[in-house]
Amino acid sequence: MRFVIQRVSSASVTIDGKVRGEIGKGFVVLIGIGEDDTKEIADKLLHKLLNMRIFEDENGKTNLALKDVSGELLMISQFTLYANCKKGNRPSFTDAGRPEMAEPMYEYILEACRKEIPVVEQGEFGADMKVALVNENFHAYGVAGHRHTPEIEQVYSEYAGKDVVIQFTPHLLPVDRGILATCYASLKNDVSEAQVQEAFAEMYADEYFIRLRGQGACPEIKNVRASNYVDIGWQIDKRTGRIIVMSVLDNLVKGAAGQAVQNMNVMFGIPENTGLTQLPIYP
Repeated sequence: MRFVIQRVSSASVTIDGKVRGEIGKGFVVLIGIGEDDTKEIADKLLHKLLNMRIFEDENGKTNLALKDVSGELLMISQFTLYANCKKGNRPSFTDAGRPEMAEPMYEYILEACRKEIPVVEQGEFGADMKVALVNENFHAYGVAGHRHTPEIEQVYSEYAGKDVVIQFTPHLLPVDRGILATCYASLKNDVSEAQVQEAFAEMYADEYFIRLRGQGACPEIKNVRASNYVDIGWQIDKRTGRIIVMSVLDNLVKGAAGQAVQNMNVMFGIPENTGLTQLPIYP
């Protein structure tokens, strides 16, 4: 059995133009399964994979394992890892496991990983897959069909009182955590900067975790790191008649664990910010 492990800031696998799985910070693992491989061999490699300390700690030393950084896994079956080119220039794959043996082993590996790691994404056994990695790289994904577009349109439509259609194109950044959204909207005629400021202030007056940075501010993801806060800034483009709204959050807190705690607080009728008032950590 062979594992090829790549540490990534984020990654995705696409099949027939559709994203099959995507992760944030963690490992992409290409898995080659040989004809003689067993579950015992798989268990040994998985133990090594899940306990490898190759993430930096607060001192910059590679001393943290996948669990320590809330890392995620993208597991891709890759029979070509058993290519043999010892005889001639055309690779032979006779050492690769037969599909009827290799696919159950691949599923066993996925199941074992999910017992240890909350987020384990996968490809599709035997499919033609395109894997995109973000590690000192930057690219768009889910273009014209991201899975979160319908729910965004649903919320916007509820506020607008009519159907709203948006264009949403996410990009993968080589950062450990954080989301920055830049949103564009056309302003009604004669709307002033003061009216925009008032609208934001009224909308978020009672929202503890929303920090309005105001007209001309460009929020940065580092300023919300490890917190449940969302920073919002905006700029009015008088030339185009549009408003450009920028927001940032930490997707591992506000976008995940912090949001879960916040929801729990609301459900149990306790103060919404209970346990979530920690300030961002920067640097």
